[in-house]
Amino acid sequence: MPAPRSRLGLGSLMVAVVIILALGVGTVYAAIPNSNGKYYACYVKDTGVVKLINYPKVSTCPAGEKLISWNAKGPVGPAGAQGPTGPAGAQGPTGPAGAAGITKITLTPVINTVQIPAGTSISGTVTCPAGKVVGGGFGQQSSDVLIADSHPSGSNGWIVYGSNPNPALARNLDIYAICMTTDPSAVIAKASNFKVSKKHK
Repeated sequence: MPAPRSRLGLGSLMVAVVIILALGVGTVYAAIPNSNGKYYACYVKDTGVVKLINYPKVSTCPAGEKLISWNAKGPVGPAGAQGPTGPAGAQGPTGPAGAAGITKITLTPVINTVQIPAGTSISGTVTCPAGKVVGGGFGQQSSDVLIADSHPSGSNGWIVYGSNPNPALARNLDIYAICMTTDPSAVIAKASNFKVSKKHK
Protein backbone atom coordinates (compact mmCIF):
# COMPACT_ATOMS: atom_id res chain seq x y z
CA MET A 1 0.00 0.00 0.00
CA PRO A 2 1.25 3.56 -0.72
CA ALA A 3 2.45 5.60 2.25
CA PRO A 4 -0.08 8.20 3.49
CA ARG A 5 0.65 11.77 2.43
CA SER A 6 1.24 14.46 5.06
CA ARG A 7 -1.16 17.37 4.78
CA LEU A 8 -0.86 20.80 6.46
CA GLY A 9 -4.08 22.50 7.27
CA LEU A 10 -4.59 26.27 7.10
CA GLY A 11 -4.11 26.58 10.85
CA SER A 12 -0.77 24.75 10.74
CA LEU A 13 0.44 26.94 7.85
CA MET A 14 -0.32 30.17 9.76
CA VAL A 15 1.53 28.88 12.83
CA ALA A 16 4.58 28.16 10.63
CA VAL A 17 4.55 31.66 9.14
CA VAL A 18 4.34 33.24 12.62
CA ILE A 19 7.34 31.15 13.74
CA ILE A 20 9.41 32.25 10.70
CA LEU A 21 8.60 35.92 11.26
CA ALA A 22 9.38 35.61 14.96
CA LEU A 23 12.82 34.17 14.19
CA GLY A 24 13.72 36.84 11.60
CA VAL A 25 16.18 39.42 12.87
CA GLY A 26 14.93 43.00 12.63
CA THR A 27 11.21 42.19 12.32
CA VAL A 28 9.21 45.41 12.88
CA TYR A 29 5.67 45.29 14.21
CA ALA A 30 4.75 49.00 14.16
CA ALA A 31 6.09 52.47 13.43
CA ILE A 32 5.49 54.67 16.44
CA PRO A 33 8.06 57.46 16.81
CA ASN A 34 7.58 59.43 20.00
CA SER A 35 7.31 63.24 20.24
CA ASN A 36 11.12 63.56 20.08
CA GLY A 37 11.25 61.67 16.78
CA LYS A 38 12.73 58.49 18.31
CA TYR A 39 11.70 54.86 17.99
CA TYR A 40 11.75 52.61 21.08
CA ALA A 41 11.67 48.83 20.95
CA CYS A 42 12.27 45.70 22.96
CA TYR A 43 15.07 43.53 21.59
CA VAL A 44 14.65 39.82 22.27
CA LYS A 45 18.16 38.59 22.97
CA ASP A 46 17.50 34.91 22.24
CA THR A 47 15.79 35.33 18.87
CA GLY A 48 16.94 38.77 17.67
CA VAL A 49 13.34 39.95 17.27
CA VAL A 50 12.77 43.71 17.55
CA LYS A 51 9.33 44.77 18.85
CA LEU A 52 8.40 48.46 18.70
CA ILE A 53 6.66 49.87 21.77
CA ASN A 54 4.60 52.99 22.41
CA TYR A 55 7.14 54.88 24.51
CA PRO A 56 6.79 56.43 27.13
CA LYS A 57 3.39 54.78 27.65
CA VAL A 58 5.33 51.54 27.63
CA SER A 59 8.80 52.14 29.03
CA THR A 60 10.01 48.72 30.14
CA CYS A 61 10.60 45.41 28.42
CA PRO A 62 9.87 41.88 29.74
CA ALA A 63 12.62 39.70 31.15
CA GLY A 64 15.03 38.50 28.50
CA GLU A 65 14.46 41.57 26.35
CA LYS A 66 16.46 44.80 26.14
CA LEU A 67 15.09 48.33 25.67
CA ILE A 68 16.68 49.97 22.61
CA SER A 69 16.01 53.23 20.68
CA TRP A 70 17.08 55.09 17.55
CA ASN A 71 16.33 58.40 15.89
CA ALA A 72 13.72 58.60 13.15
CA LYS A 73 16.03 60.93 11.24
CA GLY A 74 19.78 60.55 11.18
CA PRO A 75 22.39 63.34 11.00
CA VAL A 76 22.97 65.20 7.75
CA GLY A 77 25.59 63.48 5.65
CA PRO A 78 28.40 65.18 3.73
CA ALA A 79 27.59 66.96 0.48
CA GLY A 80 27.94 64.82 -2.60
CA ALA A 81 30.05 65.65 -5.62
CA GLN A 82 28.68 68.15 -8.10
CA GLY A 83 26.83 66.52 -10.94
CA PRO A 84 27.44 67.21 -14.62
CA THR A 85 26.08 70.37 -16.21
CA GLY A 86 22.64 69.85 -17.65
CA PRO A 87 21.60 70.86 -21.15
CA ALA A 88 20.75 74.50 -21.85
CA GLY A 89 17.08 75.33 -21.43
CA ALA A 90 14.88 76.82 -24.09
CA GLN A 91 14.99 80.58 -24.58
CA GLY A 92 12.31 82.37 -22.63
CA PRO A 93 9.82 84.84 -24.07
CA THR A 94 10.84 88.45 -24.71
CA GLY A 95 10.15 90.64 -21.71
CA PRO A 96 8.26 93.94 -21.80
CA ALA A 97 10.06 97.12 -22.85
CA GLY A 98 11.62 99.06 -19.99
CA ALA A 99 10.86 102.64 -19.05
CA ALA A 100 12.51 105.40 -21.06
CA GLY A 101 15.87 106.40 -19.60
CA ILE A 102 17.12 109.87 -18.80
CA THR A 103 19.16 111.48 -21.58
CA LYS A 104 22.60 112.58 -20.46
CA ILE A 105 23.08 116.32 -20.80
CA THR A 106 26.48 117.92 -21.19
CA LEU A 107 27.12 121.64 -20.65
CA THR A 108 30.29 123.03 -22.22
CA PRO A 109 31.54 126.63 -22.39
CA VAL A 110 32.73 128.02 -25.74
CA ILE A 111 35.02 131.07 -25.55
CA ASN A 112 36.07 133.42 -28.33
CA THR A 113 38.42 136.37 -27.94
CA VAL A 114 37.92 139.25 -30.36
CA GLN A 115 39.97 142.40 -30.80
CA ILE A 116 38.36 145.83 -30.82
CA PRO A 117 40.48 148.29 -32.82
CA ALA A 118 41.18 151.69 -31.28
CA GLY A 119 38.19 154.03 -31.37
CA THR A 120 35.74 151.48 -32.81
CA SER A 121 32.73 149.36 -31.80
CA ILE A 122 32.06 145.73 -32.65
CA SER A 123 29.37 143.06 -32.45
CA GLY A 124 31.11 139.76 -31.71
CA THR A 125 29.40 136.34 -31.79
CA VAL A 126 30.40 132.94 -30.47
CA THR A 127 28.61 129.87 -31.84
CA CYS A 128 27.99 126.41 -30.39
CA PRO A 129 29.23 123.81 -32.90
CA ALA A 130 26.83 121.26 -31.35
CA GLY A 131 23.66 121.55 -29.31
CA LYS A 132 21.93 124.73 -28.27
CA VAL A 133 23.05 127.80 -26.36
CA VAL A 134 21.62 128.06 -22.85
CA GLY A 135 23.65 131.00 -21.57
CA GLY A 136 26.55 133.29 -22.27
CA GLY A 137 28.39 136.46 -21.36
CA PHE A 138 31.65 138.36 -21.79
CA GLY A 139 34.94 139.16 -20.13
CA GLN A 140 36.61 142.59 -20.34
CA GLN A 141 40.37 142.29 -20.53
CA SER A 142 40.71 146.05 -20.11
CA SER A 143 38.71 148.42 -17.93
CA ASP A 144 38.14 150.92 -20.76
CA VAL A 145 36.13 148.42 -22.90
CA LEU A 146 32.47 149.41 -22.85
CA ILE A 147 29.69 146.82 -23.24
CA ALA A 148 26.46 147.96 -24.82
CA ASP A 149 24.53 144.66 -25.00
CA SER A 150 24.88 140.87 -24.49
CA HIS A 151 22.21 138.31 -25.48
CA PRO A 152 21.55 135.01 -27.36
CA SER A 153 22.01 134.99 -31.11
CA GLY A 154 19.64 132.48 -32.71
CA SER A 155 19.41 129.00 -31.17
CA ASN A 156 23.13 128.23 -30.90
CA GLY A 157 25.09 131.44 -30.42
CA TRP A 158 25.73 134.43 -28.16
CA ILE A 159 26.39 138.01 -29.29
CA VAL A 160 28.06 140.89 -27.44
CA TYR A 161 28.22 144.55 -28.49
CA GLY A 162 31.28 146.41 -27.24
CA SER A 163 33.32 149.51 -27.96
CA ASN A 164 36.89 150.69 -27.42
CA PRO A 165 37.10 154.42 -26.74
CA ASN A 166 40.88 154.32 -26.53
CA PRO A 167 42.11 156.37 -29.52
CA ALA A 168 45.49 154.67 -29.80
CA LEU A 169 45.37 151.07 -28.54
CA ALA A 170 43.30 148.03 -29.54
CA ARG A 171 41.53 146.09 -26.81
CA ASN A 172 40.49 142.42 -26.45
CA LEU A 173 37.03 141.20 -25.50
CA ASP A 174 36.19 137.63 -24.42
CA ILE A 175 32.79 136.36 -25.57
CA TYR A 176 31.50 133.00 -24.31
CA ALA A 177 28.46 130.77 -24.58
CA ILE A 178 27.25 127.79 -22.59
CA CYS A 179 26.35 124.98 -25.01
CA MET A 180 24.03 122.14 -24.06
CA THR A 181 24.27 118.81 -25.90
CA THR A 182 22.92 115.31 -25.31
CA ASP A 183 25.86 113.69 -27.12
CA PRO A 184 28.79 113.28 -24.70
CA SER A 185 31.16 112.57 -27.59
CA ALA A 186 30.45 115.90 -29.36
CA VAL A 187 33.55 118.05 -29.81
CA ILE A 188 33.02 121.60 -28.67
CA ALA A 189 35.44 123.74 -30.67
CA LYS A 190 36.16 127.44 -30.67
CA ALA A 191 34.03 129.31 -33.21
CA SER A 192 33.26 132.95 -33.91
CA ASN A 193 31.73 135.36 -36.35
CA PHE A 194 32.12 139.06 -35.76
CA LYS A 195 32.25 142.25 -37.73
CA VAL A 196 33.85 145.61 -37.01
CA SER A 197 31.84 148.77 -37.33
CA LYS A 198 32.42 152.40 -36.50
CA LYS A 199 29.24 152.62 -34.47
CA HIS A 200 26.91 150.25 -32.68
CA LYS A 201 24.00 148.98 -34.76
